[in-house]
Amino acid sequence: MYPWQNFFASYGPLIAGCLAVGAAIVGIISTFASNQLVERSNADLKRAGAIIERLEKQVSTVIGDEWTPLDTEQVEKLRSALSKLPVKGSIEVRYLNAFGKSFAQSLATAFMAAQWDVKFSTGSGFEAGIEVGRGKSAKLLIEAMSAVIDPQLLVGKGLDEDTSNLFFIGVGSKPR
Repeated sequence: MYPWQNFFASYGPLIAGCLAVGAAIVGIISTFASNQLVERSNADLKRAGAIIERLEKQVSTVIGDEWTPLDTEQVEKLRSALSKLPVKGSIEVRYLNAFGKSFAQSLATAFMAAQWDVKFSTGSGFEAGIEVGRGKSAKLLIEAMSAVIDPQLLVGKGLDEDTSNLFFIGVGSKPR
């Protein structure tokens, strides 16, 4: 028998066992590393999901959803309520972005039909909802508009001021 055959006959099972243990250790490390990657990937996915949700919330706050314009019946109801007010004057109807333009236009239409002097344009700095102001008489506008618009969406601005009959409506982002 050759010397190497004697060596492997004596130490072969030991060598095979060591290699098996080594392979097992490599397998354990590989599994651990895979689990770490999966956990890290899941954490990254959760973090990415949280970032997306936060951005969606910011976008909805700043931009909002599209406002639905008043229909013909609502425009007529608002026109009627505005015609009954003891005040008339000039009103600037403004909108923050394209999502509020048609809605703001329907408001302007009701005011024009009620014989108000109406200016219609874009605006900026409006919060969520519909800002109505200025002056003590603007409270009457809010009451009239509440006939066709959810009162919770109407935000009075500068209602304690003594102003002339110059009012404004600012259509901001639509709250969710």
